[in-house]
Amino acid sequence: MPVQRLRFLCLAITVALSGLAAMPAAHAQTRSSDIRFQSGTSQATVTGRVSGRQIDAYRIGARRGQEIDLNLTSRNTALRFSIEAPDGRGRAMTLDGGRASSVSRYTGVLPATGTYVVRVFLDRDAARRNETARYSLTVGIDSARPPSPPPPQGGTVTYMRVTGLRAGDTLNVRQGPSTANPVLFTLDQGDVVASLGCRSFGSGSAWCEVYRPDRPRSVGWASSRYLAPAARPDRPGGPDPDRPVSGTLDCRFVIGIINQTCRYSARRIARGVHEITVQLPGRTRTIRMEGTRAVSSNGNGPVFSVLRGDVVDVSIGALELYRVPLSALGGR
Repeated sequence: MPVQRLRFLCLAITVALSGLAAMPAAHAQTRSSDIRFQSGTSQATVTGRVSGRQIDAYRIGARRGQEIDLNLTSRNTALRFSIEAPDGRGRAMTLDGGRASSVSRYTGVLPATGTYVVRVFLDRDAARRNETARYSLTVGIDSARPPSPPPPQGGTVTYMRVTGLRAGDTLNVRQGPSTANPVLFTLDQGDVVASLGCRSFGSGSAWCEVYRPDRPRSVGWASSRYLAPAARPDRPGGPDPDRPVSGTLDCRFVIGIINQTCRYSARRIARGVHEITVQLPGRTRTIRMEGTRAVSSNGNGPVFSVLRGDVVDVSIGALELYRVPLSALGGR
């Protein structure tokens, strides 16, 4: 059995065993319809309502290698969804399921050509109580695209170093930005690669398009979680990575004031670990970064981070936002 098909079969079994209570009830009433995109568009939004054991099923035609993005919103936290994909023989298997606590999202590269089915339904307990849920479902599909070529010689690139792996582990570089895609090659702890850019793919997940400097035509995608900015590997005598850097960054720390500029300083405290100090009126905000991920701060509330191109958006609680440039983390 091909490895990719086996991977999706294992995922389907995992979902089936761990989410029986969230799957549609037997003998449910299913309403089916097709989602079609208007000419020149690649996104469509549908609204609906399910009650009790009702299921809304939406059919979507797509090709292997295309990227699908689903957003489901509802006020009812008992609402669920599943995504089923053809496996090449006309059968279907569940790829993923979600919980719509105000918003539920799935993004991934499609593994096969055929008809995909998105089912929206209430969990078993809510169905037994005959609850009702109104929802909005947005579906977007991007065209399949080949790997981007590296920039021309002399162009500006960002270099990234592999970090955060456990002893003996390697980092997979895949054909597309999803664990569903086949592995092209692997990287070891400390390896340095050139990056063509990073993108977020739902739920805060971010992937970087990378290649080895000595193999510029072998381009793939790696999780940004294990990549940290690094100096250009073939530039001896470059800037000292332990030397503190300073500058300004975009920030938000007052209700109603969104676009502000704050002074910051950054210093490396360990390999791949940086401490960012932001100057605020009458106080400072300290953020600890491991690679491109914010892990802690001296502020109030949880810390979240998302890699967006050449900056990392760091949110602290519901109010504060700091856009940390990769150059502050050792990127060049």
